[in-house]
Amino acid sequence: MKSNVIRVTFSQEPSREEYNKYLIDLLKLIHLKATISLLFVLPNSYMSSELRIIQGNWIRDNEELLRKKVRHSVFITPSFLATVVLKGIFLINKPVGNYLITGSTIEAEEFLQLHLKESIES
Repeated sequence: MKSNVIRVTFSQEPSREEYNKYLIDLLKLIHLKATISLLFVLPNSYMSSELRIIQGNWIRDNEELLRKKVRHSVFITPSFLATVVLKGIFLINKPVGNYLITGSTIEAEEFLQLHLKESIES
């Protein structure tokens, strides 16, 4: 996968401290790249409301930077519930750029390869 793809994997729900550290580290990585694609591998369930609020505030606080740098967002989750929650959120507040919610790693990689190729060609 291309070097401008940042892959974030959660094997289980992080603690509040772990999640805050992740957001700080992610912000540092975003600053290092001209443009990026985000690939999120999520656990079998969705995050707690506390972590969703922290993430929502982080997105709001960094919205300008995210709009400038994020070209694609892909969310891989085997959980039907997590898929429904994400789709509901994205009906109200779409992620920046092209996005995909899928249960398949292969479909996620194909999506990114296609869109990264299109970005290079345009």
